[in-house]
Amino acid sequence: MGNAIRKATEFLGSIRLALILLIIITVISLFGIIIPQGLPEYQYVHKWGPSLSKVLLPAGFDHVFSAIWFYLLLGLFSLNILVCSITRLWKTASHSLRQIFLSSDQIPNFSNTFMFSSPASCTSVKDSLRAQLKKSLYITSLRNENEGYQISAAKGMIKDLGSLLFHLSIVVLFIG
Repeated sequence: MGNAIRKATEFLGSIRLALILLIIITVISLFGIIIPQGLPEYQYVHKWGPSLSKVLLPAGFDHVFSAIWFYLLLGLFSLNILVCSITRLWKTASHSLRQIFLSSDQIPNFSNTFMFSSPASCTSVKDSLRAQLKKSLYITSLRNENEGYQISAAKGMIKDLGSLLFHLSIVVLFIG
């Protein structure tokens, strides 16, 4: 059961599904723009002919933007955005939390890490390094070690939050 939920979550949060839904919604919206909306049936028959009108009217192309299937497409796209945003936020948060607390033997296994020794006082090096990282807009955390200090730094968390808020605003627009 857990595997099925994971696969459903991957499918619902996939970029491929988002692109397919976005293309479908765009094409249907174009039909909604090209075909006049909310006219009496005889005007569609007059403009598009009886055979094409028999396809367009029952499918709801005379009221695309208020059709239940269009709302369902927007709902599915909103669900896709929500699942994608939540899983991405979860991965980012868990990755950030894992990186903050490392043992000394784990540090060399990560990219963008370095260890150094300095003849200067450990406290002055720590303070100047943290100040430089903060100046470069890194969020830092500090842990005392036997040999000195461990400083972890992360950047881009505000960007991730901004991305999440942007995607959630799209869902709010669909609801409106």
